Amino acid sequence: MLLAAIARLFVMVSKTPFNKIEFTYTSWKPLVFTRSSRKSTGFTYLELVLVMAVMATVMITAVAVYNPVEGRAKARDNKRINDAFVLERIVTEFHLDTGSYPDIPDTLRTSNTLPVGTSISLDSSAAGWINQDLRNYSTFLPLDPLNDATNHYSYIHNGTTYEINVRMERALSEMANDGGNDVNMYEIGTDLNLISP
Repeated sequence: MLLAAIARLFVMVSKTPFNKIEFTYTSWKPLVFTRSSRKSTGFTYLELVLVMAVMATVMITAVAVYNPVEGRAKARDNKRINDAFVLERIVTEFHLDTGSYPDIPDTLRTSNTLPVGTSISLDSSAAGWINQDLRNYSTFLPLDPLNDATNHYSYIHNGTTYEINVRMERALSEMANDGGNDVNMYEIGTDLNLISP
């Protein structure tokens, strides 16, 4: 009986054009799926892991070469050197105009401490950490980027000479070769021995 049905189906299929064939029977054979010959367009997990490993290696190498902590310290040192020259310009111009140096002689001023009796901000050129009206020479007084107990600017004069000290974080050669008496400070001025180490 089964063979007769298959034979009738075969005869019907062979006499009917291909686009008119209707399959209305159920096959007893299991469907077998074969791999498509079409090329896959996705990435495998192995490829993704390899790419991520290469990217991680590049990032670690870049951080090791650049070292952002070192870069920030160098940037702060560059600002300190620039600020030291700004302070030197302010003090020199004040001296040229008035014949004296700003503030009280033989009084050490630091950029992290306001002088007694001054209530304006540290960076005020009217009366900041250097207790003198310096508004004609600058709109503000430079402050150390960290401006704490360790890293700050120092200024002193004795009436005839002055000294400005700046502590660097990474610019060690500049501190050692500035001609001053303190290898741990960058010193500029007319007498680099006014502030003792």
